[in-house]
Amino acid sequence: MKKTLSPRLRFSRRTAICLAALAVLVAIGVAAWWRQAHLADYLLSRGEQLLEAGDLAGARECAERLATSGYPNHAHLLRGEALLRADKVNPAIEEINQIPEEDTSLRLKAAETFGMRFLVLQRRAEAAQMFKYVLSKNPDHLNAHRGLAAIYFDQGAASQALRHGQEWSRLSPRDGNPHRFMGVVYMDMGDNNNFAIASFKEALARELSEAHREEVKRELAEVLIRETDYAAAWEILQELGPRSQALEKTKELKGEALMKLNRPDELKAFLAEALAQFPNNTRLLWLQAHLYLDSAKPQEAADLLERALRLDRHCTRCRQLLAQAYVALGRQSDATQQIRQMEATQKLVEQLGEMTHQATEAPWDQNLRLRIASVCDQLDKFGEAANWRQAAALCPPTNPSSRANSVTSERDNGTENPKPK
Repeated sequence: MKKTLSPRLRFSRRTAICLAALAVLVAIGVAAWWRQAHLADYLLSRGEQLLEAGDLAGARECAERLATSGYPNHAHLLRGEALLRADKVNPAIEEINQIPEEDTSLRLKAAETFGMRFLVLQRRAEAAQMFKYVLSKNPDHLNAHRGLAAIYFDQGAASQALRHGQEWSRLSPRDGNPHRFMGVVYMDMGDNNNFAIASFKEALARELSEAHREEVKRELAEVLIRETDYAAAWEILQELGPRSQALEKTKELKGEALMKLNRPDELKAFLAEALAQFPNNTRLLWLQAHLYLDSAKPQEAADLLERALRLDRHCTRCRQLLAQAYVALGRQSDATQQIRQMEATQKLVEQLGEMTHQATEAPWDQNLRLRIASVCDQLDKFGEAANWRQAAALCPPTNPSSRANSVTSERDNGTENPKPK
């Protein structure tokens, strides 16, 4: 006898088949929707990968696909990035200016990307504008704070650099690098040694690469010596690894710590080895001259100090010690001449310090940076002079690039005025 299915069972089976078919159709539809919805992000990401690989033609092809697929804003961004990679800055900015204001996410992405690229191109004012725009929309944007910290540091604007360094540390609490950065800024300021010490200690309490940890220890030891905490500096210097121990800077610091700790026998043996490695180091020569003068050997001290001053005519500690050696040798007029020259150098150093302090609050003052460079030249600080001239060259004539402003709708009016904390 032939079995027949009940109407209810036949209905259930038909329903199951229909539902299964419908599920397939829905799945196909969802997959198509997902692909369409994410196509723009995929093509933009793919185009950026091609740019990183140097394939400009492939990136342009992705941009065209974005445009023809109905994503003109993504296409403008990718074309702008490609033009920027080719160092065609003005056409690049014109391209991203076509992204409408209401597309905030893409404009933020464009501002971050262009800011990073402007940093590479050494267009600091425009990079700052981009990062400031990003922060106006997202105050917790880590890369924008890091970018501005680097820009203001390179411009000699310590106050602004510290402000963004503090934000960097807040947003990346396990990272020791922002604290190391702030320590270096405080250290360069000259009159903030306690802040520098605290920052370097904070850096060491956080995550750092081994190489950076060694550098931070040397920097901390140097500031501790400035603050006359020689025992603490010596202890930290002893912790350094073999490679760091062999560095010229480490030799200088260890030598000075030994002298200030009144350990002349150890210092004598140490300097014999250190000067054999670095015979033209003025700091080591000064330390050896100190030993000679303390041992009633003023002529030997004078010979070393005259040699040191031929290497660095603006070494004030060498001139002061040489004056003492000349007095011991009965050469009073020569000693007086050394004091005069030392005072002339000190006057230039004070002038440099005053102008550098002014620069901390004025990141885009071109004339001030040129004046600082001139004083650096007079002090034979030619590397620093070159850095200040570069900072001056990167200052906009009035406000930072008007083209960059058209992208960000922001202006750097110099109102940032944070104080060290």
